[in-house]
Amino acid sequence: MTKTTLTSIPWTLQRTAAPSALMTTQLVKDHIRETLSDAANDTLIDTFARAAEDALEGELCRAFLTQTWVLRLDCFPACEIRLPRPPLVVVTSISYLEAVNGTPTTLATDQYVVDIAPEPGRIYEAYGMSWPATRAIQNAVTITYVVGAANAAAVPAALRVAVCLLAAEMYENRERGQVDVSSWIENPTHERLIGKYRLPTEFIYR
Repeated sequence: MTKTTLTSIPWTLQRTAAPSALMTTQLVKDHIRETLSDAANDTLIDTFARAAEDALEGELCRAFLTQTWVLRLDCFPACEIRLPRPPLVVVTSISYLEAVNGTPTTLATDQYVVDIAPEPGRIYEAYGMSWPATRAIQNAVTITYVVGAANAAAVPAALRVAVCLLAAEMYENRERGQVDVSSWIENPTHERLIGKYRLPTEFIYR
């Protein structure tokens, strides 16, 4: 019997609309017990908070607040299409380059089903339908979709606190290393907060 090996489909992911800040500057200041009233320092704290948010979103492979992403595939996969950076809110459009002439074409919404319940969300062919043939070229399929919670209150409290913890760490330690590494002990609270929200960072489409 001949064994068929499925080759993974190349893909790229790009964020086209960034989210607003998850934590306000004042909330982060309250967390680090900073009472200094200084505009430059407030800007620094806000920068640390945004950096912490971005780092955690990348580590967990999820989105906190509303943002738009574009997934590009070289062709439609044979199985379902999982969309990175949940929670998935809506698929805005699916377009592809038609096989014969390479004409950009938008796939009709009755050709596919969007399932936002699992994490990550997924797209699969509607009953009785099959994916159209695409031009044999890179990025032949483009999927635009929206992910993330509508407001900070809808983001789990554990993730909001984790952002504050990481921002506080950056505020306290301004260099890349520690003066005395032997005295530094990692706070286990961080992993306890984010552990259950970590998702796979690698996606394979076949």
